[in-house]
Amino acid sequence: MWWNSIVCEGRLDFILAFKSRALKDKLKEWAKTSNGNLAMQKHFESIAKCEKIAWRQRSSGQSVETGVTTTPSFSTINKCP
Repeated sequence: MWWNSIVCEGRLDFILAFKSRALKDKLKEWAKTSNGNLAMQKHFESIAKCEKIAWRQRSSGQSVETGVTTTPSFSTINKCP
């Protein structure tokens, strides 16, 4: 475990404080790498949802150009960027 790999000498309270700071830095690094940019992830999810709706409409023959505006997904298409 990385906690034991940190070598620090001195009083026990100093060692605990030093390792706690190291833990804080490791947690910040972990949060950035594992979660990434949450706003960007949400944006990608909304794009994927819009693409899914567009492909579903294309495959079923429904499209905005042909005048089928009463479908439930029409309002969703208008919201897509």
